[in-house]
Amino acid sequence: MCISTLLIYASFLFLMIAGLAIMPVKERRICYGSEAGTKRRPARLEKARRFWKDWLKVRRLQAAEREIYEGISFLRNLLTLNAGRDIRADQVLEQLSCRHGVLKPVYLRMLGLLRLNRPREAIAVFHQESGGNPAGREYASLLVKWDEIDPVDLAEIMISMQRSFREKKITRQKRQDEVISDLIFLPVMLNVVVLFLNFLVVAFFLQQQEMLSVLF
Repeated sequence: MCISTLLIYASFLFLMIAGLAIMPVKERRICYGSEAGTKRRPARLEKARRFWKDWLKVRRLQAAEREIYEGISFLRNLLTLNAGRDIRADQVLEQLSCRHGVLKPVYLRMLGLLRLNRPREAIAVFHQESGGNPAGREYASLLVKWDEIDPVDLAEIMISMQRSFREKKITRQKRQDEVISDLIFLPVMLNVVVLFLNFLVVAFFLQQQEMLSVLF
């Protein structure tokens, strides 16, 4: 190793030691006690608990939205198979409650409220359990008012709701694809930045070496 390179390393080490010496004592002080860790631990646990709770809520809402879409398809088939027959709203809810999923207990609660002649509460329950989604309220209102709507209008309403759900799903999928593409592109950008910084560091040290070689 040449003398100029050693001088560069020595000057760099000297600058680091000088910076640590100049730094205020309060900033260099390290808390070794358990008090700070004890205070931070509940906050971290609370953040983790909140993150897990929000993640479960999002997963449940997505599952509810998917089951609403599947329920509409089921109702369209039910309406086609029972053409010319009168199907009451409680029978529809009974059929839906036989399907497994996160909305099964909600259908059962709606069925109980509807038989007690409390349709508004049935709609409110479903709207709340579906995450306050306007589409959930529209779907619940369709179930409760099944007896009052003409079968032809029922089919048109369900087709329109399915189209709306499909467009929303496509939009969500596009956003997820954009996020994935950004994550894939991020390492490439990081590599470019690292190479650029490496080039700057090498150029700087070469320049410093040339200056020191001229001086010495």
